Amino acid sequence: MTDETTSTTSVADAPAAGYLMCNADLVYREEQTTLPCALCSEEFSSLASCANGHFVCDRRHSLGALELNQRYRTTTDATDPVDMALQLMRQPAVKMHGPETTT
Repeated sequence: MTDETTSTTSVADAPAAGYLMCNADLVYREEQTTLPCALCSEEFSSLASCANGHFVCDRRHSLGALELNQRYRTTTDATDPVDMALQLMRQPAVKMHGPETTT
């Protein structure tokens, strides 16, 4: 298990946004759980994952738009290109008027 800085966000501080890759609701636990990152497969302790059990580590969660796009396309089970594009465009790293939206 990698000792990356873990989120200590409390349930009360939980953001309303959905999970990075599948947009499912986020689930915040009272205790840390060891989860594999959906993008790099390393294991981390976390209080949060999506309702489907997915988790993305802090390092991968803060990827630049192009790297996020590449990793998403190589790890997702999604097959609908419109849904995939919408999932990516919801991410803070992807700027509406930036070059990453036309790549």
